Amino acid sequence: MRTRNRQTLGGRLFTFMFAVLVCMTVVILHALTKELYVKTNEYSIRQEAIAEEMLKEQERAEALENQRIYVQTDKYKIEMAREKLGLVFPDETVLKPE
Repeated sequence: MRTRNRQTLGGRLFTFMFAVLVCMTVVILHALTKELYVKTNEYSIRQEAIAEEMLKEQERAEALENQRIYVQTDKYKIEMAREKLGLVFPDETVLKPE
């Protein structure tokens, strides 16, 4: 009879320890899952910010490309010659206020 009590005591102890181990595993997995959820949210926010920044940079690159094309036109060269150097065409008359 004593061996039977020892076996049931050992079985109960094993069951209790197994239950504790399962509970600890669940708690640890919950904590890790929560941490991953927070990181996922942070990465999503960061990804949105990077996407916005990328869109702005694409718009800026487009504006710079348009400016590069404009700078190569005769219209721009004439504007700069008039504005910076004060040049005029031979058939133009310059009127200056007194």
